[in-house]
Amino acid sequence: MESQYYYDQIMQLYGLEEMKAVLHKWRNVSHNLKYINDMPVILPNLLWLTRPGIGKSHFIRLLGEYLSAARLMNFYGNVKSLEFALDYCPDDKDFSELRRLMRELDAATGYRGSFKGVLSVELDQWVDHFNSQHFKRLMNYLSGVDNALCIIFVLENAEEKACAELERVLAQYLRIDKVESDYPPVEDLLTYVINWLGNYEFKIEEEGASLLRDSIEFLRSNDSFDGFKTLNLMCEDIVFEICAADDVVTSKVLTAQQLHNYSKEGVFIARLREMVQKRRIGFELEPGGAL
Repeated sequence: MESQYYYDQIMQLYGLEEMKAVLHKWRNVSHNLKYINDMPVILPNLLWLTRPGIGKSHFIRLLGEYLSAARLMNFYGNVKSLEFALDYCPDDKDFSELRRLMRELDAATGYRGSFKGVLSVELDQWVDHFNSQHFKRLMNYLSGVDNALCIIFVLENAEEKACAELERVLAQYLRIDKVESDYPPVEDLLTYVINWLGNYEFKIEEEGASLLRDSIEFLRSNDSFDGFKTLNLMCEDIVFEICAADDVVTSKVLTAQQLHNYSKEGVFIARLREMVQKRRIGFELEPGGAL
């Protein structure tokens, strides 16, 4: 069954336990619809308080596929889900971002009608502006198309006060369930790295795994951590450096010595710290991280 396939795909993701709980509840709705004469059920929208690099895009794509396969809502368009980062517009300026959102929704159907599906709206730039006139215009628009969409409002790394204010404003216009997601535990992140390197048939000795565990624990609590994006960079760097060594690696078991550059004191983490510091003091970085 197609819906079961996408359900299992989501349940196998690292972390996101709170979102998995939401999906489980919605799955119950799908199973129980037959007992209420197939009357339509409008899913609540979500306020997702999350962290960067947590796997949000992949989850949203799978969620759209699952909701379509489970027939929990109607879909229309070239895609099942659409992600949109809403840039901030002050009230004394034109609200061009609302028009851009409308164009994106129209483009998602090839300009052949109104998009129906999952819409993710990132609101990081609107912190401290949820009571602005432009934001109220946005909410009036979205509440008017609510029955055609499952809207996920996304806020990353926001303070509790800002999250509470956004939840209060959203609840004035829409049915909202709040979901909070943190990074997976260190052991799960370590398992992710081990499995990533396992795709290259590399294994990690116990001391090497302990070194990476300490590094991941340090990164997870650090401002430089960007979730799975950071872990992917680390894994890519490990494989590259092994392949770039003068001596050909005949053993597929990586030692702590080989992984020293990825320890808490190693050059990989030092490089991340340097990049974060440059961003904080105002340097603009070119693609790829160069100044």
